[in-house]
Amino acid sequence: MKHFKSLCIHGHFYQPPRFDPWLEEVLPEGSAAPFANWNERIARECYEPLAFARRLSHDGRIFKIINCYEWISFNVGPTLLTWMEDRAPQVYARVIEGDKKSVQRLGFGNALAQSYHHIIMPLTTDLDRDVEISWAIADFEHRFGRKPDGMWLPETAVDIPTLEALARAKIEFTILAPRQAMAVAELNSEEWTPVDETSLDTSLPYLVNLPSGKTIAVFFYNGPLSHGVAFDDYLSDGEGFWQKITSDHLGGLLTLATDGESYGHHFKFAEMALAYVIEQALKKRDGIDLVNLAYYLQQNPPQKKVKIREKTSWSCVHGLKRWQDDCGCSAGRHPDWRQHWRRPLRRALNYLKYYVDEHFRRLGRGLFEKPNKALLDYGKCLCGMIEQEEFAHTYLRSGFSKKDMSRAFSLLEMQRFALASFASCAWFFDDIGRIEPLNSLSCALRSMELMQDLDGPDIEEGVVHILEEAFSNDEAIGDGRQIWMTLIKPGQMSRKKLVNFALTLRKNNIQPDFKGVKFLFEKEHMTIIWPKLLKEEKVELGPGKYEISSKVLGPKLNKFLLCELARQKQDWLWSGLIKVGEELVPYFQQWEEGQTEVFDQVKDFLPALILHHIFFQELERENFIDYFKMFLSENPFWRQKISRQVEDGLWRCFYAQDWSQMIRLMERSNKLGLSLDLFKIQNEIWKKGVKNFDARFLSIFFFDTASSN
Repeated sequence: MKHFKSLCIHGHFYQPPRFDPWLEEVLPEGSAAPFANWNERIARECYEPLAFARRLSHDGRIFKIINCYEWISFNVGPTLLTWMEDRAPQVYARVIEGDKKSVQRLGFGNALAQSYHHIIMPLTTDLDRDVEISWAIADFEHRFGRKPDGMWLPETAVDIPTLEALARAKIEFTILAPRQAMAVAELNSEEWTPVDETSLDTSLPYLVNLPSGKTIAVFFYNGPLSHGVAFDDYLSDGEGFWQKITSDHLGGLLTLATDGESYGHHFKFAEMALAYVIEQALKKRDGIDLVNLAYYLQQNPPQKKVKIREKTSWSCVHGLKRWQDDCGCSAGRHPDWRQHWRRPLRRALNYLKYYVDEHFRRLGRGLFEKPNKALLDYGKCLCGMIEQEEFAHTYLRSGFSKKDMSRAFSLLEMQRFALASFASCAWFFDDIGRIEPLNSLSCALRSMELMQDLDGPDIEEGVVHILEEAFSNDEAIGDGRQIWMTLIKPGQMSRKKLVNFALTLRKNNIQPDFKGVKFLFEKEHMTIIWPKLLKEEKVELGPGKYEISSKVLGPKLNKFLLCELARQKQDWLWSGLIKVGEELVPYFQQWEEGQTEVFDQVKDFLPALILHHIFFQELERENFIDYFKMFLSENPFWRQKISRQVEDGLWRCFYAQDWSQMIRLMERSNKLGLSLDLFKIQNEIWKKGVKNFDARFLSIFFFDTASSN
C-alpha cells in the first residue's frame, strides 16, 4: 500500500582513488593541509560528523548524538571504504552499524552498492562494466553481510547496456536524475507520454523493461530540492531545511539525493541540520515517514514504466561529454579555462586499455581455466572474502606453479590499475594538471609497468604521443608529455627508489605497514615483497651499493617521511618542554609591584610554563593567568599546539578513567580561553553512556545534564 508521505534522503559518498599505486598508501597531499591528505580532511569534516551528529539544546549543549547512517540512504565507494576501514575505523564501524540497524528496523538496509572504481559505465566495454559491478557486489557483501538491493551509478551515467548489466547481477533498482527520463506509461500500456525534469512525477518508482526481458526499477530524485541542498543555503538551518522538504512534499515518496560531502565538507555543520530533519521525521511530523528505497519499493511496486534518455548523467547537461570533451561543464573556479585536454586523455587511456585487454586475453588463456570468470571474481580476493591461495586453486589451470600464481595475480592487478585510471574524477574538474588526472595517469603507468613485467608490449610512447594533444590551462605545466615526464614518471617506484626508501625507513626506525609493498631486512641483503603479486625480489646491500639520499625519493615520498619523522619526534619535543616547565616553576614567584610581563630570558619558555600550569601545578595568581591568556591570544601557533596537547592529555585520562583529572584539565583550559576540539572525546563519552557520569562532568564537556536522565 502506498505511503501517504515518505521521505528518503540519499548521500553519495566518494573520493578519488588517492592511493599511490605502488605502495597502496595515500601519501601526503599539500592541498589538504593541515591534514595529511584529502581523505583525512573530508573524513573529519563530513564522514565522522555524520556518524556522530549533534542535537543541541537552546544553550548549545548536546542532548543527543545521532548516527545519520542509520537513518539515511547512502552509498560509499569501495576504494573509500577500504581506506576508511584502516584509517578511520570508528567511522567505518558506524557506517556498517547504521546499515545493520536499518535492516533490523525496516527489513531492508540503507546502504546501496556503487561500481568499484567510479567509472562512467556507458563509456566502457561490456566486460569492464560487468567487472566493476561484480567487484562492487563482492566488496559490499563482505562488508555489510548481505546482498545489495540497489546500486548507485557513478554520476548517474546510464544507458540500456548498463541497466542490463545491473539486472544480470540481480540489482533491483538504481537512482537517476529527473532529466534522465524521456517518457512514461502505465505498465500494461504502450501509450507513452513524453516527460522532462519539470513534468516527471518523481514521487513514485518506475520500471524499465529491458531488451533481454529483464526489468529494473528506477527512482528519480527531486531535482529542485536536491539542487538547493547541493548549491544553496538549505543546510544552514535545520528548521529551514525541514520547511523546504515539507513545502516540496506533495505525497508519495520524496527522494533527495546529493553528494554526501554536502553534509559537513561543502557546508560546515550541515550534518546538524540533517540530524534535526531526521529527528522531525522520526516523530512523523507533518505526516512524513522516513524510509529507505528498498523498503519503499517492496511496499510500493512500480505502477508505471519509463523510457530513459540514454548516455545521460546528473552532472553534465550535455549527456556524457564532461568525460570526453570540452562541453563547458567544469568546477567553475576558472570560467576562462578550457577543457580540450579531456578528449586526448580519454583516447590515451582507451589506447592503454586496448593493449591491457589484448595482453590479458593472450596470457590469461594459459594461466586461467576461464580468464574472464577469474577477472569477474577477483573482487572476492581484493576485499578479503577469499584468500589468494584459494582463488588460485579455484581459477588457475591445474598443475600451476608458484611462478604461474605470481604471473596470474600480476595480470589481474594490471587490469585493476587500468580500470582505476578511468575514475570519473580525472575528467570532472578544470585542468589536467589537477591531482585527479595525475592520480589517474599514475595508475595507468603502474598498469603499463605490470604489462611489461609480464612480457607485454611497451606502449608508453604511444600513450604519451596522444597526451601531447592534452594542454593544461597553466602554461608552466605544459602539455600531456611534459606532465608525464615531470609529474608522473618521477613517481614511479624504481628498484633504486624503493631500496633508498626502505633504508631511510630503517635508519629512522619507521615501521609503516604498506599494503602494496613490504621490506624484509636480513644481514647484508633485503627482500622487497609485493603481497598482491606474490612476488619477492632480493637486493644485496653491500658497502657503497646504495646511498641514502632524499633526492632519489622525489617530493611525495619526502613529504611522507617528513610527516612520519615529525610524528615520531613529537613525544620527545613535548616531554622535553614539560620538563623545562617543571624546572622553572619553583622559581616563578609573585610579580613585584609595577611588573606587567615576564623577563626576556623567560619568554621563550612560556609554553612550558603554561603546560605545567595546566597539567600539574596551577599558578592561581590572576596576573599569571592574565599574562598566559594574553600570550595565547597573541600567539595562535602556540595556542593551537597547547590545545592539541591538552586534548591528548584528556584522552590519556579517559582511558585511565581519571574523571577528576579530566575535569581539572578542562577547567584550567577554560580559564585560559583555549579552544579544544572535544568532538571525538564527546563521542566516546556518549557511547560509554552519559548516565555513568555526574552532572558536573557532563556540563564541563558541554552535554545537557538532562541527557543523563
